[in-house]
Formats: sequence, structure tokens, C-alpha cells
Amino acid sequence: MTPQDLRKRILSKYKSLKDDLLNYDSFHTAREISMFYDSIITEVFSGINGREDFCVTAGGSYSKLELCPYSDIDIMIIIKDGLSRENTAKNLRDFFYLFWDAGIDIARSVMSVMDATLLMKKDLSTYTSFIDARYICGNKDLFGDFQNRLEKIDAKSIFLVEFMKNLRRRRLINVMADNDIFLLEPDVKEGIGGLRDCSYCEWVCRLNFSGSTSNMISSIIFGKNKFLTGEDEKIDKDVITETLRAIMPNTSLSARDIIDIYNGKKFVLKVRIMMHLLAQKKVDRLTFDIQEDIAGAFYYKDGKFLNKIEYFMHDYYLNAKNIHIVSMLIINLLVKPRVLIRKHNRNNNSGYETNVNLEKNLYLENGLLSLHDKDLFMSDVNNIFNLINTYRLTGYRLETESVNFLKIAGEKYWKFIKNNGFAKDFFVGLLKSKKRVYQTLLIMHETKILSALIPEFEKINSLSTNDVYHIYTIDAHSLNGVYFLENMVNLKIHREFKEIFKDLSGDDILILNFSLLFHDIGKGYSARHEIIGAGIAVKIAKRLGLSNNIRDYIGFLILNHFLLPLTSERRDIHDPATIKSIANTVKDARHLKLLFIVSICDSMAVSKTRFNSWRKMLLTELYDRVLSFLENTEGYLKSDLYYIEEVYKLADGLKGHRGYNFLNGINDLKGFITDYVDKFYSPNKYLTRENPKNIMLHLKLFSKISLKHGFNFVAIPHIKEDYYEIVICGEDKKTIFSDITGVLSFFDFNIMSADINTRKDGRFIDTLFVNHTYKNVGEDVDWHRLRNTFFKVFNGNISLNEMFKKKDKSESLYKKSTPRVFNSVEIYNNISDEFTVIEITALDRKGLLYDLGRIFNGFNIDIFVSKITTQGNKAFDTFYVKNDYGNKIKNPLHIRKIKQTIIREI
Repeated sequence: MTPQDLRKRILSKYKSLKDDLLNYDSFHTAREISMFYDSIITEVFSGINGREDFCVTAGGSYSKLELCPYSDIDIMIIIKDGLSRENTAKNLRDFFYLFWDAGIDIARSVMSVMDATLLMKKDLSTYTSFIDARYICGNKDLFGDFQNRLEKIDAKSIFLVEFMKNLRRRRLINVMADNDIFLLEPDVKEGIGGLRDCSYCEWVCRLNFSGSTSNMISSIIFGKNKFLTGEDEKIDKDVITETLRAIMPNTSLSARDIIDIYNGKKFVLKVRIMMHLLAQKKVDRLTFDIQEDIAGAFYYKDGKFLNKIEYFMHDYYLNAKNIHIVSMLIINLLVKPRVLIRKHNRNNNSGYETNVNLEKNLYLENGLLSLHDKDLFMSDVNNIFNLINTYRLTGYRLETESVNFLKIAGEKYWKFIKNNGFAKDFFVGLLKSKKRVYQTLLIMHETKILSALIPEFEKINSLSTNDVYHIYTIDAHSLNGVYFLENMVNLKIHREFKEIFKDLSGDDILILNFSLLFHDIGKGYSARHEIIGAGIAVKIAKRLGLSNNIRDYIGFLILNHFLLPLTSERRDIHDPATIKSIANTVKDARHLKLLFIVSICDSMAVSKTRFNSWRKMLLTELYDRVLSFLENTEGYLKSDLYYIEEVYKLADGLKGHRGYNFLNGINDLKGFITDYVDKFYSPNKYLTRENPKNIMLHLKLFSKISLKHGFNFVAIPHIKEDYYEIVICGEDKKTIFSDITGVLSFFDFNIMSADINTRKDGRFIDTLFVNHTYKNVGEDVDWHRLRNTFFKVFNGNISLNEMFKKKDKSESLYKKSTPRVFNSVEIYNNISDEFTVIEITALDRKGLLYDLGRIFNGFNIDIFVSKITTQGNKAFDTFYVKNDYGNKIKNPLHIRKIKQTIIREI
């Protein structure tokens, strides 16, 4: 057999696997792949000289008949002791090279029984790979000898410490409830909830039980028996339960748990096999492009407001969650971890109540809350909430059996919990608390108590959105909002907001926790989630007995939960019309304050990088401006003379200072400043947007403009906030915006916002807020080269188009796949009193602003303010513009042509 022949046989086999995977279950397909390679290896091995001196054994997933199409084939060739290494290598060389030349990644592991046994005693990875070693072909006596020695290895004493470290690293043991397990592009093998969790579960069984019992447990849990097979859909729960009781008496493990982990593994294995088949290579990261391909291959369909990818990922996350939770349950039942008991000092600085009486049915074991009498616990629905409340008040963790009994009790009393008065009172009291609200809600969600009490929450359980902006499932994101509120209320983060949080009442905390927990509840029902979500949340609040006033606040906060972030990032917050609009919506300072808090927590809950210093600054400035307007509407809008007087005072003090010598020869300084301001098309907007210090910097830059030096710029680093403020001034021209944004994009700067100030004297002063794609603020940037490039582009000496073509070509190899973005263009004349507002949504890419600038140039559109927002791979760009006559753009045909051109070009 030649490598080409082998390759053809493999490809021929793989052609039928997609249909096989859809017609049968994944265990059947993986077994077919494994047995196919068994036949190939046996056939090739039959031609080896001295084959009676060797034995081929399968390891890893191959040993369990769970091989995926392009996975590494993990084998070990066991040889007789005393064989010549030279002859062994010669005899086996052709065997290995045949597979390698055919593109098959087959392991090269050749050793004697003694060497293999010694290695497995030293290396945990080797031990776990061949813990279920399977005979393929060759000398069967060698394999028998190997198995006998393998069973004598005291793996528990050798590897227990290392193994426990791995379990903790994977969050499978000795951890509190954890919400941070669902990433946007999960690893189906090594990620949390992936196939490796199942492997660890099996390995723990092997470490704790003898061979026959271990095999029985593995058979029960992972479906390697007659009553858990893909061919037989009728799973005998009684048989599973009886077998579990025989192996682990008094365990809380149920047939439902076993079915959950079995179906979870079957689904994730199915996904992994299809990933390999579609990519035609080994791939374990479920990236966006693969998610779309697999959703199509599994015949998921787009719905009314969720697409096929979101339906598929919802199923993936549900199964991954089941794998992780049940694996964790089984492992903790077998290992029984110890936890250090929290020591409370006399002053009780821990934040937990130390004098809580543990009920007669509760006790501490190894620092974990445990149940004495399980039957007594199961006898009353109220015991569920007594246990959860003790967990919250004491700060102790729940023993694994206690967690599982919460789940079992929740299933038993499912129909009664929703309308149970004791449960409702507990939940309302919980949401009024400031301590351990997040952890308590998390344990309720993990055990499905939360869905029993609030059935509407199940609609967003493990539901994902197909974008790179939200990196968590919707339920995880909602709980994260509560987490950040709790940390801010207790001044653990963002202490600069302590004045806002210090006077919050119990009702305020209730409103905020409730709103954050349910602010995205509508995503399980409608595309306009904020509208329907507000209605659902108000109905839930009414069912829980909350007052009309509290319900009104909850409805308001959920309906408007993205009003402040959207406005701060996509509107001109210095435009009085923007401030008036927000003020008219919020009505008063308390509504504004609570909405501001929800906005902060919601933004932080999206991802670890979402609520950066730039967004915080914008949101805080908008809040301060609206609050100022609400508190003193009449005095909010000050005259130009007020601002000019402030600038004059600063300028008068700067006379004679370095860099401000140009002020020395000016006799009428106030008149000079007034004349400078009057040359702007909108003096009041310039004065309200820029503080006196910035205006003096602009005057300084303008003072150095000459015929020889047609432009000037300065980059001001804001290290703490992680952005640069780049101020550029010079002689105005039609292409100035596209030139500036093009050069900055070429040098890998991300443009976050831009204030465009065009003057009547043919000059401009633009301020752009940027950060660098690859460098933190303060790191080396070649400003000299950037300045020279500006100069060459402004003077027409080099072409930005050619620069981008070369750069795009060199960077095309490193582009990462992302979800599709549907481009849109909206043009409004009712948002601003003075400007037409153009909103563009597009796939974010280098040079996008440059291309938009060129389009505006072609339509003689002047840009006055630009707000640039990026959410994952989506760009939301807003432009405040006028036509070349200084008016709004109102001609419907002209507007239509602008929209069509932008859509076509981007």
C-alpha cells in the first residue's frame, strides 16, 4: 500500500461520514472511524518483519473508540524486552512513514513493557492516555503483560496532588459556582464543558475504584452498554438508578444526571466530528465561520428573531453546561474535597453574618454546608430557600450533595415554587441585599431554582447572540450585571462613583438588581427586546408583589437600558438638543441616577474590555451634563461672553510663558480671543465643547501655521484612560477628513471620536480621540514618520489608496473570521437642530473611515462631528454634517443617492 492509496481510502471513507453522523449518533460514527483505522493498522502491520515481537495498542480517545476524523491517532507499539533498537527501528520505519506520508498524524511511541510501565508511573499525561489501552494487533501476550502491570500502578498515590491541581484548574472541584465558562468561540475538546471534562470524570472513577467497578461506572455514565446506545432511544432509568445505588450507596446522582451528561457528550462529540469533516483537518475551536457551517450542516433554520447559528449555539451551551455540572457533581462526590473554613474576627469585617444559626438539619463538614437528613430536607418546599439563605448569610460553600439536592428538590416542587409566598419573600429580600447576591443567584440558576421561581428566565438560559460584542450567553451576561452592581455598591471597584452609590436605599438596590437580572429577558421573545422585556419584567414584579412605584422604575430602566451608552457613543453630547432629549426621557435626577448605574453595570457585564476608560469618560460626561440641565435648566446654557471671559483669564495668566510668546504683542487680548472664536461657523458649540485650556492650545498651534508650514499637530497622551488626543490644525481643503483618518488608520490607530471644526477663514482645527491597535498609550510611536506622512498626503505627494492596497495585501493572511454584519445607512434631520445626522453600521475594517470620507467628499458633504463606536466586529459611525451651502441635507432624491453609494462602497 502506498501513501497515495491510503489517502484515497481515507477520503473515500470520510465521504460517507456526514450522512452517517446525521443518520446515527456520534458514538456510532466515532466507533466506525476507530474501527476503520483498526483495519488499516492491522493490514499494514501484517507486512512487518518480526511482527510477533510487537504489539500495537490504542490510547487516548482512540482506545475508547471515540476517534474523530482528523484527530491524532495515539498508539503505542510495545516490544519484547532485549530487542535490538536498530532492528526495531528498521522494521517499524516503513509502518510509520506510510501514515506520515499520507498526512496522518500518528504517534511514534515504541517501548518495552517495562519502559512503558515506568513512564506511566512518572507521567500523568501518558498514564491517562493509556489508562484504557486497547489491543489492536500483534503479540497478544505482550498486551496482556502490559495490562497486568498497568493495573498494579498505584496511580492515586502517585498522581493525586497533580490530578487535583488539574481538576481545580478546570473548575471541576473545590470552586464556588462560576459563571465565566461560556466563551464566544469555545474549544469543544479542552474548553470548560468540553469533552475533556468527561475524560477527567472517567479518570477520577479509575483512581477511586477497581477495574471492574470503574468500568461499570464509566459504562453507566458514558453510554457504553446496551441501555445507553444511539440505536436504542429507550433509556431504562431504573436500571441506571439501581446500578448507581449498588456502586455508590446513598448518592444523590440520578438517572436524569446520567442522561444529561450522556446526551451532552453525544452532542459535543457530534459537533467535533462535523468540525473535522467540514474543515478537512483537526480543529477544536468553534469559530464563527465554523458555527455557521455546522448550523447549516445540522439543518438548523433561521427563526423570527434568532438565526440558525444562535439556535445551534444555544443547544451547544446547554449541553456543555450539562457536561460541566454533572462532571463536577460526580467528581466531587468521589473526591470529597476539603475547604478551609473562613475565620471571622471579632469586628466581623468579612461582610457575612457570623451568628446565623445552622438549622438542626444542617452542619459543617470540611468547611462545607451539608445536610443531615436528606428525606427531611425533601419534605418541605421551604427548606430549599432556607438552605439557600443560609448559604448566602454565612458565606460557606455548599457541599456537592447539598447542591444536587437543591436541584432534585427544585424538580420535585417545580409547580409549586412559582407561587410560593415564602419563595417570593426570599427572592425579594435577596434582591434588596448588598452581599452575595450574585453567588446566590448563580447557585439558584445552576440548580434551576431560579427558572422554577421565574419561568421566564429559562427562555434566555444558555442563549447566545451571534456577535463578537457579547462574549457571554444572555443568562451569564445578566448575572454578570448583578455581579458588577454588587462590587460597586460595596466600593470594590470604580470607587470614583462612591458619591452616587452611598445614598442608595433598599428599594433602590432592589430596583437595580431586578432590572439588571431581567434587562435582556426580552431577547428570548423578540428582536425589540427592550420593549417586550420591560413588559415581561413588570409582570414578574407584579407577581412578586412589588409596589406600583417600583414596577414603574423597573419598566423604565429596562426600556431605556441602552439609552445612555448609545447616546454617549453615537451622539454629539455637546449638542443642547441631545441633552434636552435625554432630560425629557429621564424626567428627574433619581431616574437618571438609577439609569446611569444600570448602564455602567450592563456595559461591564458585556466583556472585560467593554467598559474601558474612554467609554466611562463619555458616559460620565453625559450623566454630568444631563444632571446639570435637570438641576438648573435656566442656567445650563451660558452665553458666549461667559466662556470668552474664562478663556481670557487663562490667556492673561499665560503671557510670557514658554510657547505662548505670541500673546505678548497683543494689546486687546479679549478682542483677539473674540475675533478668533467668531470665525467658527458655530462659535457657541466650539466654546461649550472645548475647555479654556484646549482653546489656548488651539491658539498656540495656529500661531505656528505659515506658508511654509501649512499644518500643525500635537498628540496628547492620556495614559490612565488609554487614549491619545490628537489635535490637528491647518489650511482647510475638501479631503481633509479622509486624509486625516486614512493616515491614522494606516498607522494602526483606532479612531474613537472626532470633533471637526471648520472656520470661515479657510482653516480647520480637528480633535481626534484614538488608541493604537497594538501598543498601549506611552509606548514608542514613530510620531516623526506620522507627521511626514501627514505632510506628504496633504500635499498630494503620496496616494493613500496605494498605501492601503499594499498594507491590505500583507495583512490578508492574518484576518480572522467573524460573524456577518449587515450594512445599513440611516439619515436623520430630526435629531439635531442644526445638522443632518448620518448613521452607518458596517463591518469594521482598516480604512473604513477613509472610504466614508471620500464618499462624503464626492457629495460635497462637510463633517462637523464624528462619533466612532466599535462593538466587536461592528462599526457604528455617526456623522453630524451639512451640505456645501451650510444647510441640512433635505432633498429626498439626494439622500437616497447618498445611502445607495455608501452601501455599495462599504
